[in-house]
Amino acid sequence: MKNEKSDPVSYAIMFQFIFGTFNLLFGLWHGFVFPEISLNLFFFLLAGLLWGFGTMFLFKAYQKLEASEVVILTSTRSLITVVAALIFLNESYTINNVIGTILILLSIVLVTKLKKGIKLNRGVMYSFAVVVFYGLAVVVDASNVKNYDAISYSVIMAYLPGVVLLCLYPQAIKKFSSIRNLTFSKKMVSLCLFYSVQSIAFYSALSNGGNASQIGPIIQAQVIITVILAIIFLKERDHLLRKFIGAVLVTIGVILLK
Repeated sequence: MKNEKSDPVSYAIMFQFIFGTFNLLFGLWHGFVFPEISLNLFFFLLAGLLWGFGTMFLFKAYQKLEASEVVILTSTRSLITVVAALIFLNESYTINNVIGTILILLSIVLVTKLKKGIKLNRGVMYSFAVVVFYGLAVVVDASNVKNYDAISYSVIMAYLPGVVLLCLYPQAIKKFSSIRNLTFSKKMVSLCLFYSVQSIAFYSALSNGGNASQIGPIIQAQVIITVILAIIFLKERDHLLRKFIGAVLVTIGVILLK
């Protein structure tokens, strides 16, 4: 996204279609059953809209801000998920869950706050938009997936945001030619492959009894995983104590959310 010619809208649409294709291949192997969307059309479209705009704003945020800033801001989306799940899904939430959520969020801020202060600019506003759209999308998914096969649902919900964005921004198709660039396509395909695995695991968790108010914060532990992998593979050895404390806090937080 740091390339001057990068286009957040077209990249978000391409991302959804390629990532959806990976999900479809796995779904066909697993036993894909096309969900009866007509029975729950409004909430399918709502989920597609929320994930679509969330992805688009995420790409826009990475274009304007450093990765560490985006991670700090968007990690708070679990709070939106928790509040919405409590209101709309009537999910229970104990004092241990509250403490666990706080510890996870604290650990994320602790290990990702590499610079002091974040100025309120367009990139920050895009990040806040991601928080709202993604946070609510998890709750809508939690409601939808209970009535469908998780893998089959993940296929539809991978493609649908791309379809929604393409309908709203048809001009974006003109910039799809960038996929012919080998360097770009390698990065995009790799991103979509990893995201496909994450997506299938996410929907499987929701369909197997996981509460949105619990899964939302737990997902944020990915920030800690990113930090650890960066230490190993990218030799990012600064603030090791802070990162260690953050890893301990997120581990305790996840245990409290069970």
